[in-house]
Amino acid sequence: MTHKSIFLCVVLFCSIFAAAADLELGTPHVAVYGTAEIKVTPNQMHWSLNVNTKNESLPTAAKNHTATVKQTLAFLKSLKIDEEKLQTSRMQFGEEWKNVNRERVKVGYFASTDITFTITDLDLYEKLWFGLAGMEGVSIQSTYYSHTDRIKYQNESRKKAVLAARQKAEELAQALGTQIIDPLKIEEISAPSFNGPLYANKAVAYDGMGGDEGGSLALGQITISTKVKVYFKLMSRF
Repeated sequence: MTHKSIFLCVVLFCSIFAAAADLELGTPHVAVYGTAEIKVTPNQMHWSLNVNTKNESLPTAAKNHTATVKQTLAFLKSLKIDEEKLQTSRMQFGEEWKNVNRERVKVGYFASTDITFTITDLDLYEKLWFGLAGMEGVSIQSTYYSHTDRIKYQNESRKKAVLAARQKAEELAQALGTQIIDPLKIEEISAPSFNGPLYANKAVAYDGMGGDEGGSLALGQITISTKVKVYFKLMSRF
């Protein structure tokens, strides 16, 4: 690197440092936080299943496991679940151990596969629940809600947070007998995220009977929230 290049790098670094210092100390400004929340009713549910098979013989465990996975996938496809949103992952097998009289003893082998999928027809919930409950070795790891227009609502939440920050800054400046001019810096403190009754086990009322008292799925609402910090330049009073 030439001396000229080194000099330019030093000047650039000093300029950036000076600009940051001016923002924090020299430039009259106001820094405010803005938050926004949007509540929407979910129209999508994500499921995560695990198929786990155990046997004293590894070939038998693998054979039985393959059959159960095929049975599970066939059941899901029979409900017209979008195959593009149906995925198997974390296929594995290994030795099964347990503690017996304070000693670790091998008792057999296991085979395991995770299955994930997404549904937009939430009326399928009970059929999935009862169908999966009847399959040996299949367990529901988690279910959570989302929305097909999640990105749109996240962007809307972000914009509302910035506007809320601007309004707050204007009110603070007005109280001091001045006004804001231009935004100097914007920081996204927390990216738009879903909060509230995300997981089905928080929003599902299941009586175990499947009676006629109404559906067993209570959707509630998803809260999409964003928080930003904005620095606004203040008009000088002198």
